[in-house]
Amino acid sequence: MMNKPVLTLLVAVLLIAAGCSDETGATASGKGARGGAQVSVVAAVARTDLFVERIEALGTTSANESVEVTAEATGRVESINFDDGDVVAAGTVLVQLESRQPQARLVAAQANLKTQRAQLERLRNLAKKNSIAQTTLDEQSNLLQAAEAQFEIARVDLANRTIVAPFPGQLGIRQVGLGALIGPGEVIVTLDDLSTIKLDFSVPETYLSVLRTGLELETRSAAYGGRSFPGVVTVTAARVDPVTRTVSVRAELPNPDGLLRPGMLMTVDLIRDRSQSLMVPEESVFPVGAQQFVYRIDQHDTVSRVPIETGRRRPGEVEVLDGLAPGDRVVTEGITRIRPGMTVQPVQG
Repeated sequence: MMNKPVLTLLVAVLLIAAGCSDETGATASGKGARGGAQVSVVAAVARTDLFVERIEALGTTSANESVEVTAEATGRVESINFDDGDVVAAGTVLVQLESRQPQARLVAAQANLKTQRAQLERLRNLAKKNSIAQTTLDEQSNLLQAAEAQFEIARVDLANRTIVAPFPGQLGIRQVGLGALIGPGEVIVTLDDLSTIKLDFSVPETYLSVLRTGLELETRSAAYGGRSFPGVVTVTAARVDPVTRTVSVRAELPNPDGLLRPGMLMTVDLIRDRSQSLMVPEESVFPVGAQQFVYRIDQHDTVSRVPIETGRRRPGEVEVLDGLAPGDRVVTEGITRIRPGMTVQPVQG
């Protein structure tokens, strides 16, 4: 058995140890209550950024103006004044047809016209002296009108032997050869005005209220990877398709480099709205019941749970309509390890 002095000493040591343990626990508990325990978290800054709301669609391109250049008269091709793919101005002579006979007919019609005018003038002078009947004068007036008509027919026939570009644009592949005999309606070459490209696409009728002339859009083609081609809406169809419940839209795309061609498939991003919005990372927002919250890092790196009103979303970010200000720091990682009032060690994400 242990003697009495040793037992007394052992009890005293145990009592002292128990007292120190209680004091340490009380101290640690007090730091936790005051939020002094620091937890490492990742933080981000609420920032104002341009938010673009888009409507996606697929469209097909067409030339601003497009025509098949054809002959209007029968004749043999005398000269060809262009190469395949040439860019030409309006009025450029493309093809000249053989024109000796039309020129001769025009000269004959012009001579006849001159003769009939002179004859009418002579008869008018005689009519002033009552030397001829009025019917004779009327008959000569009719002959003059017929001569004028014949002259105009001959002039147009000769003009049709010269085939010109009706507007500026790029020519396609030539369809006739030198010396070929061609007739009215025969295609010589295609001509496309590519300075501006028209784009036709359809969008659901639910977006009808936001469609308007001048609405901006961005387009992309698989042919040019991620390159964007901007444009604007020029017209919206007056009717909604009752089968597809879509409305047809036409836009115009500037094409200064000539990269876009008629018939291309384009991905369309119609810009519905463009505005400055306060954005935070999506992972910083968490729900409590029906309300959305973030942990805001205040002065001295303490956190507070702040209710916010959220708006639109885009990949990785949420629009904040109310509850935060630009420059506020919010916790994005470590949310489950913190409570309001705790002190944290923020690391910028």
